[in-house]
Amino acid sequence: MRHAAAVRSRGSKMVLSVVGMARVGVIAGVLASVFLVAQRTASADEPDETNELARSIDLWKKVDGQFRIDPYKLGNYNAKGDACKNALKEYEGKPPSVTFVLMKDVPGLKAGTHPWTAAKPVCEAAIAAVIRDEKIKQFALWVSGAQTDAERGNTNVYNSLKLCLQAYDDAIALGASPTEFMRYYDVNMTMQAGREFCAQLQTKVDATQAAREAPYRKVLKKDKLSMAIEGADYLFMPGGGGLTIPLAAKYNVWFKDVVPDRRCTDGREVHILHRYQFNTQQELAKVTDREFCGPPPTSAFR
Repeated sequence: MRHAAAVRSRGSKMVLSVVGMARVGVIAGVLASVFLVAQRTASADEPDETNELARSIDLWKKVDGQFRIDPYKLGNYNAKGDACKNALKEYEGKPPSVTFVLMKDVPGLKAGTHPWTAAKPVCEAAIAAVIRDEKIKQFALWVSGAQTDAERGNTNVYNSLKLCLQAYDDAIALGASPTEFMRYYDVNMTMQAGREFCAQLQTKVDATQAAREAPYRKVLKKDKLSMAIEGADYLFMPGGGGLTIPLAAKYNVWFKDVVPDRRCTDGREVHILHRYQFNTQQELAKVTDREFCGPPPTSAFR
């Protein structure tokens, strides 16, 4: 009898022990949950260490083994590549022990965990690369335009060719390489080849322009010369005839008929006739305007 009672007693203690262990497990689980909640609450006060900062500096892709800005990673919110500046502002005042996780390599930083301060130079380099690529894109656009002009035989491109060459210089100043290959606007050539194309076309245009100006330069000077070179096709002589070199030298009164975007009450187009008066030194001395409903009559050109 005592033996059975003792067994029952030990059994009761074992049951109590199991129940106690279960209670301890529940308490441990509650404490663990409280700890995790506390951890999450504490981390909520820190910047997003693995997402926003890392994403803001990951603007790259590999092309032929080289890092290149990926335009699909820019978008409207980050067109200039400077979203990383805003991300870094969230870390201002934090110690370097605050880290972020970079999931893959970018120029200047390997994948892994880094102090947030390591993102600063990477951010600056990314912004500079975006600006540089934009300049290369602008240069490619001018080269594309020059190619189209050459195909069409258009020689009235002096200013656009100057801008083409200036765009090249701007891109090189920002770190672009002359050997860098352009892939914009159907322009498939190196930067240097694009510059040479614009330079060669400008040489041809300069020769054509010089030949066109030569007859005017023989008899005209100062304001008369500049106006004739800029718009001889739009200038008229007294009597309403077009500008010719002998008449341009002879007459000190020239005219230009301009049609603005407005109409008279009767529906006809407004014409403004500019009358240019030159002195004996071929300098512009006076300009007067008259408005007409419809083309000016011949009698107005005097």
